[in-house]
Amino acid sequence: MRDELRSIGDACRAALNEYTVRAFSLLPPIDGMRILDAGCGSGEPALALARMSAARICAIDPDAASCAAMGRKVARDGFANRMTVMNVDFASPEIQKNPFDVVWAEGLFNIIGFEAGLARAGELLKPGGYLVIHDEISRGDEKKRLWEKHGYGIVDSFVLPENAWPDYYKCMKTALAALGDSGRARGDDSLVRAAEDELAAIEEQMKRPENLRSVFYILRKRDAHD
Repeated sequence: MRDELRSIGDACRAALNEYTVRAFSLLPPIDGMRILDAGCGSGEPALALARMSAARICAIDPDAASCAAMGRKVARDGFANRMTVMNVDFASPEIQKNPFDVVWAEGLFNIIGFEAGLARAGELLKPGGYLVIHDEISRGDEKKRLWEKHGYGIVDSFVLPENAWPDYYKCMKTALAALGDSGRARGDDSLVRAAEDELAAIEEQMKRPENLRSVFYILRKRDAHD
């Protein structure tokens, strides 16, 4: 059942990968680029990064099932030679400090806190490295103050179109409704309940305006020459 729900999420999330591609295009070329995808989930953004670059990517997430699903995709798509999946959280001491050219965080800072994310990313980035954040659009002035406090400068940013997240949620609702109908036809009450629970959660998400607009920030960690 969880695999069915994850497949729905992946299919709908893939429509947002064009913004991951756009954010990556705002980074300068870096030889031997190493990327840490923090909070990778089941991997749609990380796989998009792998398809558009020759970077070595370490993808981490505390959810074991999501990591297992991503590991299968990495093998399926032929990226096992340059993608590593680790079932750890962002604070884990298993993540080597200062080896990364880019820390990529889509949605994570909204969970762990913006300032905590900035501080931890600073430990993991090389001097002059880049932090790419996809976050809710609110509190922009506060976030600017925080990244300046933690030694980052802004390279670029862009706001996703107004329809991006409503279209994502519409995709999810349509697919989940179909999954619930399938469960009813099969007499699978647990699948019906799971689909209904997910639909209810989406309705709650859509009641919060901050969940319907988001922004990418491309930041650079200052080095000794700045």
